Amino acid sequence: MDFPNARIAMKSPLAKSLFRIDGVAGVFFGPDFVTVTKAGDDVAWSEVKPQVYSVIMGFYTSKAPIVSEDTELPQDTLIHDDDSEAVAMIKEILDSRIRPSVQDDGGDITYVSFDEESGDDTCCTLMNAQSRFTQL
Repeated sequence: MDFPNARIAMKSPLAKSLFRIDGVAGVFFGPDFVTVTKAGDDVAWSEVKPQVYSVIMGFYTSKAPIVSEDTELPQDTLIHDDDSEAVAMIKEILDSRIRPSVQDDGGDITYVSFDEESGDDTCCTLMNAQSRFTQL
C-alpha cells in the first residue's frame, strides 16, 4: 500500500505516525517490509532513521493493525470467474514470479489491464521508493 502524503496516510495508524517525523515524504508497505522515503537532501538519514526505527518498533510491539479495518486491501491479482485465460495467466505470473522479485527490492507491481483484442497491451503499475508510479 502506498501512502504518498499524510492525508492518505490517515488510513493507516503506522503510516500516520511515520508522517509525523520531520523529513518523511512517503511511506510504502509491502507484505513483509516498510519503505520510508525522506524529503530531499535537506534532512540526513542519520537524523530520520532512529525516529523511523523507533516508530516502527513501537508500533509492532503494540500489535495494532497496520491499516484501519474499513480500508480495502489491493486485490489486483485476484483471479475472477469472468477473467479470460490470458488475464488469469498474467495475474498468476505477476503474483508468483514478478511481484516477489520487485518486493525484494522494496517495491510492488500491480495489474491494471490487458487488451484482449490486440493481445499485446498489458498495463501494470510499478511502484518503488524512488518513483511512486511507472506505467508499464
